[in-house]
Amino acid sequence: PTLFTGYSSLTIPFVFALAALLKKDYQNWIKVALPWALFSAGILGLGIMMGGFWSYETLGWGGFWGWDPVENASFMPWLLVVALVHTMIIQRRTNGLVKTNFLLAVGAFVFVMLATFLTRSGILGDTSVHSFAEPGRTIYLILLIGMIFFALLGLALFFVRIKDLNRVAKKIELSTNSREFVLSLGTLTLFIITLIVLLGTTWPITTELLTDSKSSIDISFYNQWIMPLAII
Repeated sequence: PTLFTGYSSLTIPFVFALAALLKKDYQNWIKVALPWALFSAGILGLGIMMGGFWSYETLGWGGFWGWDPVENASFMPWLLVVALVHTMIIQRRTNGLVKTNFLLAVGAFVFVMLATFLTRSGILGDTSVHSFAEPGRTIYLILLIGMIFFALLGLALFFVRIKDLNRVAKKIELSTNSREFVLSLGTLTLFIITLIVLLGTTWPITTELLTDSKSSIDISFYNQWIMPLAII
């Protein structure tokens, strides 16, 4: 229930972002969306930590996190909403990173749809201990079409307004001793971690499309590539 509350609450920053693009209100939406982004980051992060504790303490698996593809599915939107909180703070202070915030708000919700697809479609049934059984072609298509629809909707509105966004966005000075530089570095780091996790999580799907056989990625891949970024 905690994870799903985090998932559903990410709808709200997404809807505020779409409304802001429709109304050409590129600054004020941050004020109303930031508390919801903070709530989503907090509640989704709590659900992920509860899952880790349950894995370690209740099941006794000997680890808090196993990089299971379905576990990663909930991790990726959390990474993006935490990055969104950082960039929203920068926009509220400097009116910068306007385009970044719209993309992250759309991306965080689309990754919720991706998480739902990966978990409920059964596409990772051979490589994840948490995946649901295959629900049938109809549900599979509904999940896939829903994810593609919301991604295209958000990106279409973004690119329709791209000239306006370029006009209103202010460039921020990122001197190395500024708060904005550190926040931007944190945001970039979280985004790169998200891409690495996405690559590893979708690797079984990619290999099946290319070679007609699924192969899961080794846990060492995540540890090797993410550890330096996690330290940053």
